[in-house]
Amino acid sequence: MPSTAASAAHRPRTLTERPLDVLYLAYFTIHLFASLAIDAQLTYPPSSQRLFPEPLRKVLQDYLTTSSDPFLLAAERGSSDHVWFRVLLVSETVFQIPCF
Repeated sequence: MPSTAASAAHRPRTLTERPLDVLYLAYFTIHLFASLAIDAQLTYPPSSQRLFPEPLRKVLQDYLTTSSDPFLLAAERGSSDHVWFRVLLVSETVFQIPCF
């Protein structure tokens, strides 16, 4: 029969006992939301924006209005000067989001 000290040592720790895991969870949750709410929308053609719910479309428009992010604004316009950035957005949508 195992001792109580040995069984207590192998008890799974709760999430609150693993602060680094809480940090990872918070980071990936925020990153997933930003990827879906902002970046993924810019990878689809403008005609398919109705695929995204209205609240997510509003998040994107509010972000673009308040931040004036030159890269995301160029991606929204489809600027040929920032093709490399659109490639990064597509790779994030295709490869990174499914890994979350």
